[in-house]
Amino acid sequence: CPRLDHFGFQVATREELEAIVDRAKARQARDDRVDIIDVKSRLTHGEASQCELTSAYIGFVLPFMVELQHIGRRD
Repeated sequence: CPRLDHFGFQVATREELEAIVDRAKARQARDDRVDIIDVKSRLTHGEASQCELTSAYIGFVLPFMVELQHIGRRD
């Protein structure tokens, strides 16, 4: 499947997301099968407030990637 085919997990905090990505980067340093699209954030606009969506993608062995997401509300 294409590289960006994925399924997602939502995590409780941005720090948790970054810690998972850091562990994946440590693994990537010794295993070239690990594929990472690093942490990025963007604002989304809703009717009552804005949300900050922070995400990263990690691939390893499976034919699709895992997307990690944290959604933070910004009033």
